[in-house]
Amino acid sequence: VLSDSSSVSVGTSGPVININTASASDLDSLPGVGAVTSQKIIDNRPYIETTDLVTKKILGQATYEKIKDKISAN
Repeated sequence: VLSDSSSVSVGTSGPVININTASASDLDSLPGVGAVTSQKIIDNRPYIETTDLVTKKILGQATYEKIKDKISAN
C-alpha cells in the first residue's frame, strides 16, 4: 500500500502517475510527454481533474487520449 504522498500508484492497467505530485522524470515517462511538457505540467499545478491538462492547454487532445488511463489528479 502506497501512502497518500506517493506520486505513483498501481492501477489495473499499470502504474498511475499523479500529475499534482509527480517528478519531472515520472511525467517524462508518459508517452508523448517530454522534458518541456513535464515542466509545463509542474508549473501549472494544481489540477482538479486530469482534463485540466487540456483545458489549460498543456496537452493536446490526442496526447491526452494516449495517457489519460495512466494519470490521476488525486
